[in-house]
Amino acid sequence: MRKSILCVILGCFFSILCHGQVSFGVNASITSSTLSENFANSKTGIQIGVLCNYELNEDLTLLSGLGYVVKGVNGLWSDLNYSQQLKMFDVQLSYLELPLSIGYKIPIGNNIRLIPNVGIFLSYGLHGHSEIKSINFEAEEVFRFADNSWNPFKDEKFNDWAQTTVTAFESWDYGVRSGLNIEAGNIICHGAYDLGFNKVWNGYGKMGNALKSRSLIIGIGYKF
Repeated sequence: MRKSILCVILGCFFSILCHGQVSFGVNASITSSTLSENFANSKTGIQIGVLCNYELNEDLTLLSGLGYVVKGVNGLWSDLNYSQQLKMFDVQLSYLELPLSIGYKIPIGNNIRLIPNVGIFLSYGLHGHSEIKSINFEAEEVFRFADNSWNPFKDEKFNDWAQTTVTAFESWDYGVRSGLNIEAGNIICHGAYDLGFNKVWNGYGKMGNALKSRSLIIGIGYKF
């Protein structure tokens, strides 16, 4: 089903490229991402990719492209508490991402315009890295378990921790995006917030929460 949706979106996207005024460019961004969990902390990542904008008319523009984005989350607490040590789960996730938004063009100066926009994003997980940290409150130390690193898109079982299994993250993620672009000639400054709809992780231990992605993106691009 998800692959069918992706094919439809890509088909519409490439059919648009065959008509009208299309511009291409490149961009680089900083991301701050987390999951819908009260105790989860944000993780800083990067995004690089290509831009593809299609001018629908004098007022509306279609914003899209394709990018490689690094997301993740810090500080997912487990319910495993042995000898005053609390385990903390950190995750880094890398995706191929396709955004698609409609923007409204607001001229504010000579060759400068604001473009508030809303739309969707679709991401597919490529690879990742995760690890368990432990906090010892008695010694006030934080340390990593050297042998406990794995790909978060696969299940991982720890026999030494009461046979705990850390379930895999979903490869697909999708949701809505709201943003604001500022175009000054060929330079584009952009910001966006992504609200994921897919339950990308089901938790572990007694948490059992189905968590969704949250991301803030701020970057700059150049339009050819």
